[in-house]
Amino acid sequence: MSPTIKTAIISLLVTLAVPFSFASETALLEKKILPMVQLEDPLEVSSITVISDREGIYTQLIVKTCATCAPKTFTIQNTTEFYVGQQVVPYANVREHNGEGGTIFTKKDTLELNRVLFMKHIKEQ
Repeated sequence: MSPTIKTAIISLLVTLAVPFSFASETALLEKKILPMVQLEDPLEVSSITVISDREGIYTQLIVKTCATCAPKTFTIQNTTEFYVGQQVVPYANVREHNGEGGTIFTKKDTLELNRVLFMKHIKEQ
């Protein structure tokens, strides 16, 4: 194949490829496809205990990931939310769920406690 034909073929391929590369970038921008960013770290635990001070303000959350695991302590924030399933637990009733397992959600970088999801144990009859 002559150099002129090779050059012509390469030029044609480049000419055809450039619009496709711009088209794919444009499609991504138009759809506003953004990478997913994980903002919270979930931690499944076998036991959750809420601790309050003398005034009844919840201050700490102590969790165990298994029966023989060392406990981990988290500071309860003013913004920490408590749930059983999808239902918000009223602040006054949170300690009723002490000892239950569940999942806690902390901010990824700071380990600030965002949410506590109690898994209500079903008692056998």
